[in-house]
Amino acid sequence: MAFNPDNPLNFTNWGNHGADGADIEIGSKNSAGDNEATIILVNAAQNCTLSVENHEVTSGSVGLAAKSLSEQSGVGAIGVCRNGVGIYGATNTGVGVVGRAMSGQDVEKEPIESLVPEVGVLGHAVQGAGIRGHGGETFSSIPPEAETRPRPIGAVFSAGRLEDGTVTGMPTRQKNMVSEAPFPQIQLIPSVSRRLPDNGRIGDFYLAMNEEGHALLFICTECRGGEGAMIWRSVTLGTAHPGGSKV
Repeated sequence: MAFNPDNPLNFTNWGNHGADGADIEIGSKNSAGDNEATIILVNAAQNCTLSVENHEVTSGSVGLAAKSLSEQSGVGAIGVCRNGVGIYGATNTGVGVVGRAMSGQDVEKEPIESLVPEVGVLGHAVQGAGIRGHGGETFSSIPPEAETRPRPIGAVFSAGRLEDGTVTGMPTRQKNMVSEAPFPQIQLIPSVSRRLPDNGRIGDFYLAMNEEGHALLFICTECRGGEGAMIWRSVTLGTAHPGGSKV
């Protein structure tokens, strides 16, 4: 089934609405009929359909809030575009986009931009993956008996159609999502500067191209000296294998 931007979640009642011309009263609660959406249509080139501003400047003001009470397949907000950006978040000094799975815990009282400053996208999960990235076909349907408790991890990346199965060496009772396609899961864009970074943090990776046109991978392992010089160590890559070889 092809993706339909006019019904991105493939919902049965998507776009249903009541009679045209009903007024929306600002500053009060407005209720529509069952399974009826409120639709605003404009022709506004280089402009927006709806703009809202909260002029409270002290703290904790929200420009726009959306909430779903559905216990399954609920979505608080969705952005769809035929050829552009579905969701766009921009900030001057804070966090562009925040996505959190709190597992029933309360959020911090401190502003999130003071805890994680200068970040384009923040993904956080109390239990599970902070960021889940996938390239290729959509996820397969996992049977309930194959579901396992997620483990806390910063990010998980995969590529190709995912199937439910077991991995050699893992307990047979533990199911895993595996890909049957030979697609790379993640890529580092190499540098051609021919030199190691002057600064960094322990745990940083750095991929560089040498004069022979080979990629070399380094990891920052320690800080030495009073000036805080960072030490980089090469990662042994092993034997070269051409694409399509059996592993």
